[in-house]
Amino acid sequence: MLKKGIYEQIINQLFRAKLAECNSSYYIGEKIIDREEAIIHLSRYLYNIIQGVISSVVDEDGGVEKSIMFINSIIKELGREFNIDDYQNNLIDAKASILMYIIEKASFDYPDLQEYLSQITPLTSLTQSSLFTGKNDQI
Repeated sequence: MLKKGIYEQIINQLFRAKLAECNSSYYIGEKIIDREEAIIHLSRYLYNIIQGVISSVVDEDGGVEKSIMFINSIIKELGREFNIDDYQNNLIDAKASILMYIIEKASFDYPDLQEYLSQITPLTSLTQSSLFTGKNDQI
């Protein structure tokens, strides 16, 4: 997917060149995006680029750790660029794990923890919208 970004750049450049050629024969409408649109479009654009980079790296040996280092470098750069004092609080732990539960041992009344967890854990990931809609699309 990293290559897709390169192709998109080339397509965008070619598209801009073709628009410039058509300028004398066609009315071409563009608008400046407002603040809310900028937030949505720019963050989606960055999301797609980051997702592509990570998906191209994650299957390699040490790919998850390398992806975490990549994301942490982005967070650090954002912290420096925008003078965010507490950006370190947003860094990802290198263990590459997700907290699944915290259960107080004193009030746990079930004999088998794993069986209990299998009963209460959703079948679909919380990052999938099927939990709420029945569709199996990623959020």
